[in-house]
Amino acid sequence: MVKEEIGAIVVSPRLLRIAHQAYPLANISRVQTLRLRWTGKDATAYPLREVFGLALLVALVGAALAGVVPELGLDRDVRVLVERFAAALAIVVAVRVVYLLVLVVRRLFRRRQYVLVIETAGTQVTALTSTDREEIFAIERQVVGYIENPPKDQRVIKVKNVYNGHRIGKGAHVGGSLGDVVGRDKVGS
Repeated sequence: MVKEEIGAIVVSPRLLRIAHQAYPLANISRVQTLRLRWTGKDATAYPLREVFGLALLVALVGAALAGVVPELGLDRDVRVLVERFAAALAIVVAVRVVYLLVLVVRRLFRRRQYVLVIETAGTQVTALTSTDREEIFAIERQVVGYIENPPKDQRVIKVKNVYNGHRIGKGAHVGGSLGDVVGRDKVGS
């Protein structure tokens, strides 16, 4: 996911231009700011499911090794081989669990993101994203003002810490009001 920072939004008497996208002012039916919600595999707690599954797998394999292998009457060499395989499996599982727990912690401290959604002729487009809620709300107010009263000449809205909304990823969902969740097809990709 490459973030493309937007430095300015250009508004002309008939057109709103955000990065490489142009929206006719007369066709914009709705402009709203929403909080980005991560769902599916990008959700914060999703990796915990795999951690619990791996813990169950290790417990079952450990119980099987402790209870079944001694009763099989295997040669010492075969028993040592089975124990080494179990130790290697435990190391691989431990590395995966540590990775997943780091992923959960990283996602817990992920900053909230807000998006500017523009709807034109029934198509909802995630135009901008930022962690600065007030900046997104300010852009929304200015765009709505220009829709209601188009400028006579070209105007430039300077923005900072605002990124192209088409690059937010498939696990991000936006909805009809601040915090609602809508299906995956509602996110610009």
